[in-house]
Amino acid sequence: MVATVPKGVYTMKDRYVIIKHNAKAYQKASKKVKTEMLDKLSAEKTDAKTKELLLKLRASLDIIELAEQIEYLSEELSTAYEKKLRKRKRKAGPPPLSGFLFFKAPLE
Repeated sequence: MVATVPKGVYTMKDRYVIIKHNAKAYQKASKKVKTEMLDKLSAEKTDAKTKELLLKLRASLDIIELAEQIEYLSEELSTAYEKKLRKRKRKAGPPPLSGFLFFKAPLE
């Protein structure tokens, strides 16, 4: 099986999708097919060097899962930090007044 690349202009996300899509076929292929896949992917579409593609194809699933975990963890941390700030505001009470308040006595 040779690498499959859809037509179009690619951003970094699209390149990683291509690499992820071809990772399983690359891992199961023989050496000859692997070199064909690397040549096709590096020369035609992804503008990456063969060594970079080799590393990405070997561990592409790990890289993508790690990126998803980092994104999920950052969302969790931001919500936890917001909760902590809300808790601090509740414990602190109302903000201090700068100066004095004067009330006029009602006229009778």
